[in-house]
Amino acid sequence: MKLISCILLVLLISLSFTEVSALFDRNKETLVIPYTAFNNQGSNTEHFSAEHLKSETSRDWLLVINNNLIYNPDNPESTVVLRIKEHEQSEEYIEFIMDRQNKVFIAVSSKETGYLTINNDEDSWFPDKPLLLLFTETDDGRITISNGKSTLVDRLEVGELVAQTIEFYGIGYSESLPVVLDGHIKLEITSGNPVSNFPLMFLMIVVGFGAAIFFTMRGFKSNKERWQGKSSAPWR
Repeated sequence: MKLISCILLVLLISLSFTEVSALFDRNKETLVIPYTAFNNQGSNTEHFSAEHLKSETSRDWLLVINNNLIYNPDNPESTVVLRIKEHEQSEEYIEFIMDRQNKVFIAVSSKETGYLTINNDEDSWFPDKPLLLLFTETDDGRITISNGKSTLVDRLEVGELVAQTIEFYGIGYSESLPVVLDGHIKLEITSGNPVSNFPLMFLMIVVGFGAAIFFTMRGFKSNKERWQGKSSAPWR
């Protein structure tokens, strides 16, 4: 009976994690932007359309930004820009500006905030750690931004900011000098809200609760058997 219970428990746990993985895999996109795209210096802005974010069931999303660019040391103002917006002409956006001094300038433009500068600190992004932008529609739409070491923005209310387009270009004081020399920026976008899949979440909660009871009772029984063994042992 114990063996059957253990097998069922493992199967349920495996099923739960498989379904969760499948849920997110259906709503994931990856974009690798080569360094050449940032040497246009704003004269030829490019855009990427995140089609899956248009889904009615994908209102919560996570953007992971890995900056692996090699900046031009001869260009003291070499900077790259990423904007997350609804469409190419939209005036509402979240903006990341990253320069060669590892400074990230973050700004938000929305009806709720107006144009708001959030961060302009030195050493606020790191080549070995991604920037994370989490949007959740909870409490009228909020964003949280992390640089992998600390939280730069904590649940800022931005309203119903729809992210369907990512705009990117480079900035430098002279068009004769490239902004970056090599590398790329990798963007990973995951959308969807696992809480909306209530049957799956309920199953996971039940399985977790059952597992906790099972292992607690098993540990209690083992301790009881050891205690009884010690109690029946003859005194020496």
